[in-house]
Amino acid sequence: MPLGINLFGKGHTQEAQQESAKEMVRQWQRNLRSEARGLDRSIRKIEQEEDKIRKDIQAMAKQGGDPKSIQMLAKSLIRSSKAKAT
Repeated sequence: MPLGINLFGKGHTQEAQQESAKEMVRQWQRNLRSEARGLDRSIRKIEQEEDKIRKDIQAMAKQGGDPKSIQMLAKSLIRSSKAKAT
């Protein structure tokens, strides 16, 4: 039997296994890049919300707003920064 012939199909040759392994690595890398982009988007969104909350807190403080509502906004600001850190 010549060495190039495989009785059990093309999928069991060493070259075919290497190609499938390479394709799996490409797929994993693609998935990792996609997840990283998603995380970056989430972080940017949280940062935008933090900026909006800071502006709201400053505006309420200038207008002499309710201290309870200012405190509630400050707590949400802290929560969002903790969410961004994890």
